[in-house]
This record gives sequence, structure tokens and C-alpha cells, in this order.
Amino acid sequence: MSIRGGPAIGPESAVPAGMVSTSPPVRAGSTAKSAMIGAVTIPRSRRALLAGLAGGAAALAAGALRGLPAARGGVDGDVVLGSPNSATTTTGIASSGAAPALEVASSNATGHAIHATSTAYPTVFAESSANAALYGVGHSSNAAVLGQGLGTGPGVLGSAGINHTDPPSYTGIFGFGNEGVIGQAGGAFAPNGYVGVQGYTGDGDPPTPAAVTNQQPTGVYGSAGADTGIGVWGEGASTLTSDSVGVLGEGDTGVLGVGSFGALGSAAAAGIGVYGSVSDAPGVPAVFGKTGVIGQADAGGTGVVGFTGLTAPIPPPDTGIYGRSNTGGANGRGLTGYCASGVGLLGQTNTGVGVRAYCGTNTGVGLRVTGKAAFDRSGKLTISAGHSSLAKTGIALTSASFILATLQTNVAGLFIQAVVTNPGGSSFTVYLNKAPTKNVAVAWLAVN
Repeated sequence: MSIRGGPAIGPESAVPAGMVSTSPPVRAGSTAKSAMIGAVTIPRSRRALLAGLAGGAAALAAGALRGLPAARGGVDGDVVLGSPNSATTTTGIASSGAAPALEVASSNATGHAIHATSTAYPTVFAESSANAALYGVGHSSNAAVLGQGLGTGPGVLGSAGINHTDPPSYTGIFGFGNEGVIGQAGGAFAPNGYVGVQGYTGDGDPPTPAAVTNQQPTGVYGSAGADTGIGVWGEGASTLTSDSVGVLGEGDTGVLGVGSFGALGSAAAAGIGVYGSVSDAPGVPAVFGKTGVIGQADAGGTGVVGFTGLTAPIPPPDTGIYGRSNTGGANGRGLTGYCASGVGLLGQTNTGVGVRAYCGTNTGVGLRVTGKAAFDRSGKLTISAGHSSLAKTGIALTSASFILATLQTNVAGLFIQAVVTNPGGSSFTVYLNKAPTKNVAVAWLAVN
């Protein structure tokens, strides 16, 4: 093997015996050629000259049979084994064979086969036009490739392309590109792989992921060693008008939470704690704020479904919130609303029905009120003495509307003769059977 950078020097045996100086050997690192030339003497006889030539020819033949000559130390460019070597130009090794161009091995348990240092530029530069530039194979529990940052830089930096952003300080692995870091588990070469990427906070070795224990294939698994730690944290832009997403879950179940808090959503005072969407075009709403939970569905769907029991109900279509209790018997509650001093449950509509109480079997109770019942379309009228009728105006009525009315003043022989509605005039008139001699009160309730 020839190393570019200087000519190789032949072995001592290749020099005729009669032309070798008897002076002490030249030590490694000295000017070998100059010493040899200065030591050559002129033979004193023809016989000595012939003997020297014969000896030299034999030595050259023996050297050719043994192979390439051994490198000798010197300042003429040869690599000196066991000693430091320095150069100001590139030392190249080229090979056209199938075997490695350079093979270096170390049998010492703590020694490096190759140790490279650099003060400014990358220490090792590897480039391949058809395959991996750097390939590492690890055995037993050792890492195939180990990157360690002793300063503020990352241990390993992978970049797709020439340029990359500055990595954050003290980062183990930093990836930059269209897909910065990809972890894959499973497949034909790893049929028992269940976790593509595992993230762990805490001291010591990371624990075995529950996804592996439960044999549940998982793309990304994050766990925290501290009680206040966070396994996975996703953060998007902080403006209410942005469309960024901190964590996106997609699949038959987009996000599944299990634990003391299966899913916890927390937001600033003007934000949204949890936003769930079932839509062909999902997106974070820009108009909703100060909301703990939002459930959204396209036409025909259901925004939020809450139920008890193990069997999920089929909610009616076009429903904002559907609550159902399959347990508890008579004490079960499909939906409960409570407020200490305001409105516990509010139903509102413009032209439809705000709240509908329904009993499908006609054997139960559609509506039960415990406590007071107040109706805005009710009230009291006072019919003055000497008058037998009174009209109530400003109340919307239809042809299906009717008025329930009762006397609230006891007058012998006096009663309500009729109540006539006038839907077109938004009024109704109460008729008495005669004019009373004093003022009387009439209570009324408009139905439909």
C-alpha cells in the first residue's frame, strides 16, 4: 500500500553490501537519503565491485519476493508508525477493489481505532454519491453511532440540505428538513417493534413504554419521570387568529386520554380549553373564545355525546349536545344543569321550541316541575266596576292559541262567559256574564 505524499524508500538489503556505510543506523525521523548518499565509498578492486553487484542483485530479488518494501521514518513524506505525523497537504488513499481502502483496528478495550480532532471545521467529513456516507454497526448494548456535545451544541445534528437553523442549546438530537426526525417501529425487519420514538424526562434509564408492555403499536411515546412532568407537550402559535396546532391526533380515535385526567384542556381567559371537531374541513374557530369545551360537527352529526354505561348510544342527527344515562334506573340523569342563583339549564330558539319535554311511551311524565313555575305569557287583568269585558293587547297568538282565564274576585252570580282571541290583532278579550258593581281580577294563561 502506497501513501500519497512522498516517495517510498527501499529496504537496506536492496543496497549492495559494499556500498553501505558502516556508520551507526539512521534513526527514524532523520534525513535517511542524505545519510545514505554521504556514506557511499568507491570500491578498491574489480573483485570487490563484482561481489558488491552480485550481492545487490540477490538482495533486490529477495525484496521483490517479499512484496512491497516497509515504510521508513523520515521527513520525505513516509508515514511513521507509532509516532505523530504532520502534513500541510492532503494525504490520500485510493482503492479500486471491493475491499475497504483503509482498515484500522484496535484490540485495546479502552482505545479508539480512529481518533480525529479539529479546532474549527468538522473533524470527519464523509461523502457518498450512492449510499450512506457514514455507517455504524453496534453490538450487544453498545450504540452504533454516539454523538456527545460537551458544549451548548447538540449531540447529533442532522440536516436535509446545506443550511439549517441554529439548534437550541443542550439538545441531544436536532433534525432539520421537511421531516426533521422520523422514528419507525415494526415492519418486516422489526416485527416486535411497538414504539417509533420514545421521549422521557428524568434521571436514570428510561422505563419500558406501556405501549411495548401492552403490545400496542405507537408512533410517538412520551413519559415523564417526575410527578409534575409532562410526557408530550405540543405548542402552536399563541394568537387567537392563528391556525396553528399544538398536538394533532388523527385516526378512528384522534386523541385518547387515559388516567386521572383522561384529557385536560387549559387555555388563557380568552382561549378555548378543548376543541373537538368532526368535519370534512376542520379548523380552529376564530370567533369562539372563553370556552372550556367546544364540540363541532357537520350537518347530520352530533357536537358532543355524553353517556353512562358500556354501550355507546346512537345520537339523533343534527344535535349539538346529546346526553344519555344507561345506568342508575330512576336516579339516572341524561343531562343535568345547575346554577346557584341563575339559570341551571337554558333552551333557546327563534321560531322553534326552546325546551321540549317528551315521554315516548306515554306512560311516563313528560314534564315535572318541583317548585315554582313561571310563565311569561300569563298574568292578571282588572275589569273595572260597571264593565263586562276587557281586551288584552300586545300578545302574539296563532289560530291554535287559546286562553285559560279564571275570576280571582268572589262575586255572587258573576262568571267568565267567554275569552275570544284575535291573532291578527295580537290580542284577546275576556267577557263576563254581567257588569260587576266593583272591580274584579281575572287571571289568564295563553297556551300555544
